[in-house]
Amino acid sequence: MRNAQDMRSNRPFLTSEYGIVYDLQMITPLPFPPVSAFRRLIAPIFLLALSAGLNAKTFIYYAAATSDVKSAKPGNGAAGPTIPSNLFKGASPGAARNIQIDPDSNLLWYSNTSGFLNSIRLSNLSPGPSISSAVFRGANPGGDRHFSIDPRRQLLYASTTDNSVQIISLKAKTEVGIIISTRFHGGAVGGLRHTTVDYVNNIMYYASTDNSIRSFHLDTFKTGPMIPSNKVKGAVSGAFRHLIYDPNTRLLHYVTSGNTIESINPVTLVAGPSIASNKVLGGATGAGRPITIDAPLVKADKKAPKVIVKGKKKIKTSKKRINIRGTVKEKNKVTSVTYKINSGKLKTAKKTKNWKIPVKLKKKVTKVTIFATDNSGNRSRPVKVKITRK
Repeated sequence: MRNAQDMRSNRPFLTSEYGIVYDLQMITPLPFPPVSAFRRLIAPIFLLALSAGLNAKTFIYYAAATSDVKSAKPGNGAAGPTIPSNLFKGASPGAARNIQIDPDSNLLWYSNTSGFLNSIRLSNLSPGPSISSAVFRGANPGGDRHFSIDPRRQLLYASTTDNSVQIISLKAKTEVGIIISTRFHGGAVGGLRHTTVDYVNNIMYYASTDNSIRSFHLDTFKTGPMIPSNKVKGAVSGAFRHLIYDPNTRLLHYVTSGNTIESINPVTLVAGPSIASNKVLGGATGAGRPITIDAPLVKADKKAPKVIVKGKKKIKTSKKRINIRGTVKEKNKVTSVTYKINSGKLKTAKKTKNWKIPVKLKKKVTKVTIFATDNSGNRSRPVKVKITRK
C-alpha cells in the first residue's frame, strides 16, 4: 500500500490494488430547507398513503414515463405513494430517472439531467442534500447516471464512463475509492452498469452482459453468489437490467423486458414475489426501468461469534500430527475461521461450520490460537489449545 495524491484536490490517499481509500471527515449537515405551500399540502397525503393499511417498508419504487416516481407492493402490486415529477430538479427524463432510497437518512436520491445527484426527504417531500457533478469521474451522463447505495457505511457507488465504479462518501460528498473495471465480468458498459449492494454481507451485485446477475465481496473482491441467465425471467437485457437487493427478505428484485418486477434469492435461486406488468403504471419501459425499495435498515450485528473446540483444550499425545476440530456459535454468517500455531503466520481453515485444523507437532509444546469472524466484521475472543507431546 502506498501514498498517492488526488490530482484534483491534492488530498493524500492510500492506494492499494483494490482502489483508493483515505480517512473521511464529517461535514456539517445542510440546513433544513423551507417547505413550500405545495409540499405542505402534499406531504400529509404522501404520509397517509404510507400508513393506510399497507406496510410502508415493502414498497418497490419505480420511475414512470411521466417522470413521476411511483410505487407498488411486491406480491399483490398494490399501489403505494407517488412522488410527483415537479418535485424533481432538472429536465424531465421520464422513466430513465435513476433512483435509490437511503433508509438510514430516509432520503430518495435521484440523478439530475445536469449531472448532479439530488435527493428528496421522504418524511415531508422537501429537498435534501445534493452531490455536485464535479465529484463524479468521466463524462456527464445527466439523468442516466447509474448508482447504488450502502446505507450502513453511507457509501454511494456510481458507474463511470470508463467502466469502473466510483465510491463516494454520502457524508463528505467526496470520492473515497474506485473499483477498477477488471473486477466486473462481461463486456464494457461504461456508465450504464447497474449495481446494488447487500450491505449486511458487503456484497455488490451487478447485471452482466451475458444476462446473468453476478457479484463479488467488496472487502476481498472474491466471487459471490451468481444468478445464471436461465434463472432470470424475460428476454435478454444484459448489463442494462435494473435491480435492487433487500437484505431484510434476502431477495434481489429485478425488472424484466415484459415490464414486470420479479424477485429471486441469489443464494438458493428460489423465486420470490413479483409485481405484474399491469400494476407497474406510467408506461412500459421493460428491463431498463430504475427501481429501489424502502425496506428498513438492517441494524449492524455487534455480537462476536464464539469458537467452540470439540474435546479438550489441553492435550497430551505421542503422535506427530493431530487434528483440532470444532464449530462456531453465531446467529448470522461466519465468514472465516483463522488460526496460528505458536507465533507463526495467521492461516485460514477450509470450513467455518465444522472446521478442522491440522497440526504438526515439531516441538514438545505446541500452542494453537483460534479466531472466528462473522459477516459484520466481529471477531471472536481467541481460543487456545495447548498440545504437549510425550
